[in-house]
Order: sequence, then structure tokens, then C-alpha cells
Amino acid sequence: MSDTTTDNNDDSLIVGELSEQALKILHSLQASSENSVTEIGRLEVRKAQLIGNINTLNQRAQEILKAEGTRLGIEDGTPWQVVDGKARIIPQGTPPGGAPQQPAQPRNKREL
Repeated sequence: MSDTTTDNNDDSLIVGELSEQALKILHSLQASSENSVTEIGRLEVRKAQLIGNINTLNQRAQEILKAEGTRLGIEDGTPWQVVDGKARIIPQGTPPGGAPQQPAQPRNKREL
């Protein structure tokens, strides 16, 4: 479907006219489509703003955690977490969100 005029004005290629109702519907659909594209653009801008806001909030949270770690005497690089409002050092070898890993115990004397 094309709504543009071409350089070729050969009337022998015209097979008829679209109904007024069909033209109205087609123009309405085209306008709705263009409005949707515009709305997507607005949403993308809003999404970028929200991501920027999240990054700012996360940065501020990290600054507060760093300041609290310093205040509590936690050395830089020491893993720690906040649990029930308390700072808790995470022992080495602890998987994220898990308990410290214990060395495997031999099941029988042959595994020693």
C-alpha cells in the first residue's frame, strides 16, 4: 500500500478508489501507530532517567556503607554485610548468601 504520488501518472494503472471509510480507518491506524512510536520514545527517555536515579541511589548507599565500615574499623577490602542492623564480617571461603564452607571430611581411612 502506498499513499504517495509517483513520477508515473499513467492512469491505466489505476484500478479504482478506496472507499471513504477505508481511507479514514487507514489514516486513523497510521496516526495510532505514529502515536505509539512517540510514546515508546517517551518511555525510553523515562527508562533512562529511572536507571540514572537507581545508579545515584546505589552510589549513595555505597558511600554510606563505606563511611559506616570506616567508622566501625572495618578495613578496606574486608567483606562484610548488614544483618538486622548490625555489621557482620563475612568469613573467607563463604559463598555469597551461604554458610562458610567446611573442608571435606574423609569418609574412611582410605581417603586420608
